[in-house]
Amino acid sequence: MIRMGMYKVLIVDDEKPARELIKHIIDWDGLGFEICGEAKNGREALEGYHMFEPDIIITDIQMPIMNGLDLIKEIRSFDQEQKFIVLSCHEEFSFAREAFLLNVEDYLIKDLLRGDELNHLLLSIAENKNEKKMKHMEDKQQRMVVHNKGLIEYIAKQGSKEVRNFMDIDKGCMYRMVIVGFDDYYKSNLPSKEYDQEEMKNSLICALESFNQKENQDLIHAFAYMGSGKAIVIIQIANSMNEHIKLQSTMNILSRFRTYFSKTDQTHTMTMAISRDFNDLDGFMERYNEAYQALKYRLFLGKGKNIFYNTSIPRLTQMSEQALESKIEKIKVAVEDCDVCKMKDHIKDLYRENLKGFMQYNFLKEVNGQMCYLLSDMCYRNNITYKELLGYSYLPANMLDEVDTVDEIIHWFHDCFERLIQIKIENNKYSRHIQDAMRYVIDNYDQPISLNEISEALNIHKVYLSRIFKEETGITISSYILNHKIMQAKRLIEATNMKIYEIAETTGFRNAQHFVVAFKKNTGITPKEFRDKRRK
Repeated sequence: MIRMGMYKVLIVDDEKPARELIKHIIDWDGLGFEICGEAKNGREALEGYHMFEPDIIITDIQMPIMNGLDLIKEIRSFDQEQKFIVLSCHEEFSFAREAFLLNVEDYLIKDLLRGDELNHLLLSIAENKNEKKMKHMEDKQQRMVVHNKGLIEYIAKQGSKEVRNFMDIDKGCMYRMVIVGFDDYYKSNLPSKEYDQEEMKNSLICALESFNQKENQDLIHAFAYMGSGKAIVIIQIANSMNEHIKLQSTMNILSRFRTYFSKTDQTHTMTMAISRDFNDLDGFMERYNEAYQALKYRLFLGKGKNIFYNTSIPRLTQMSEQALESKIEKIKVAVEDCDVCKMKDHIKDLYRENLKGFMQYNFLKEVNGQMCYLLSDMCYRNNITYKELLGYSYLPANMLDEVDTVDEIIHWFHDCFERLIQIKIENNKYSRHIQDAMRYVIDNYDQPISLNEISEALNIHKVYLSRIFKEETGITISSYILNHKIMQAKRLIEATNMKIYEIAETTGFRNAQHFVVAFKKNTGITPKEFRDKRRK
């Protein structure tokens, strides 16, 4: 069997011994499976289904609150592909018949269950899923060959003769180059980036296919995904000498395409940068550069818009070196004085003053660089680590080049400097022992941490450390550890598309179930509910 990653299994049974038997009857890891969760009834299992997204659910039938058959019916109402194995004490034909009508993989009797029997069934399911994955990947690769239509190669070779023939541009038609930029792509710069990019690409392909099929016109002439959250689309517009008609035709196509995309992907939004029209490949590279330049103005104009390349883009401005130094010095003084309001006002002034016109794009990068240097310097002066401030051990200066709008740059620096001020204030009011204990938690939150471990690392008796920590902070050291882990988890939930179990691992929890319980106890809601609320 070709292994294509671990498959996740959810075990559902109201009897703990039955769950333990299933867990130990076979070598799950050796077969390429992992137990992602357990549930005592159908309702818990339904929550586990949404939380863990298991590949296979092994469920009993007779359970309190919601039985196994009702669980399967509920999931089947919106997911026809979910794999189920039914384990039951009942040999009655009626139960088996109903289970098979719900398209389960098999119906096994608990008392007669053998490890080799379950082994064989799981391997069969895995083989089937692997074959589907391989076919899906092959189909997707074939589709991409069709959709690319040589665009990437054409741009790379600056228009070779072979590719010119392949592009099939009709001089009797009129076209526009559109660069699609996925908004907030920079937020996928953590472990889920590759998955997110693939998801975006597939959503775009589906929307393009739906558009061309349902519009009954070949208005999408060519498409290529460029990577880094960007794609090129060539659209065929009305062939007219009237600029208003060409503009209206373009707007209609883009508006309808956005509608198809929103039906395919309700998570991402996109900005579309549009070149001037052309009807010959001689103007292809120039139009590509126009669209690429227009996309940069998302920084100033905002996300989710259509940005046309034209001569009406507002004037560009640039500060003198002395003015820039003066504005950054004001921010530095405000941070040193722990004045959050003044710090925020000065950062707004630094960026927004220059939005009366547009900053030169490269000059904006210079301003960002100066601000990152200030942030780094203030961390050094106050003995604050990047991990303590940001949740990771580096300063992500390159991320600012990918941020979509100036408002988001302002917001990011606001958050960073406000957090820095908070840490400064906190550090000044605690004794050295407490500061060292807090620093240990901050540096090691991605691991399981205990009072014993901290006291040994700091060479302090654990009883003494526990007592003075509670006296100075008002909370136990265990509560502080949990609060910090939950805070870092919230940041990952907001800023990434990582799975819940991945966040649990990254923040040092024993497993996903422990993380979900701790998160809900701390915040009153589950991680999934927290993510859903933040995305609304």
